[in-house]
Amino acid sequence: MSCQNTSPCGCNSSSPCGCKISSDDVAYQGPNLGCTDIVNCDSITVAIQKLDEYACSIDLVQNIITNITNNISLYNQFVTIVNQSVDCSTVFDCLVSTTTTTTTTLTCTCIEIIIGQDDLDQAIGNSNGELNNVVFLSSPASGAVLCTGGLITNAFNEENAYKFCITASAFPLLQLYYYKNDSIITGPELVSLLINLEQDCSVTGDCDE
Repeated sequence: MSCQNTSPCGCNSSSPCGCKISSDDVAYQGPNLGCTDIVNCDSITVAIQKLDEYACSIDLVQNIITNITNNISLYNQFVTIVNQSVDCSTVFDCLVSTTTTTTTTLTCTCIEIIIGQDDLDQAIGNSNGELNNVVFLSSPASGAVLCTGGLITNAFNEENAYKFCITASAFPLLQLYYYKNDSIITGPELVSLLINLEQDCSVTGDCDE
């Protein structure tokens, strides 16, 4: 792009901005930009106008609002900045100054117990026949495990997945095991699984949703 140099100031020297290169005389050179519709060879003036239009668009504002409201961490930071008028020189300073680590403690949680057929098949050779082909779940001796009170089912004799709503503090005390040749088998030798779904609940039915 060129223009006739008719004064010491060069192109567009009559501009009210003074003796400066005009953005009309500088072209953007690069790939076409889908979000802003800026294309190769747009003048800088046109490119800035497109950026302004994009920044002020309703869709952009709506996307920002949606991202904030759908992200609890961003939402909490935004509320803190607005409500507490945090003293910061940039938005990034505000976000850093209001970032906190929070831990949510569930009173009750959903768990899933997955009983594997291999464990049922290995639970054999016991003097007490009632121990054969059964996987057991240990329960705390202190009492209630289910969130509604009472103890969880502690014996499983078929391959399946089971869900229960239990007191969250009881989960670390639970353990799956079976008997083989009158010996207890537990730990990594089991294929059955005990999973904390970390889903808030009040009754076992909540865990099926």
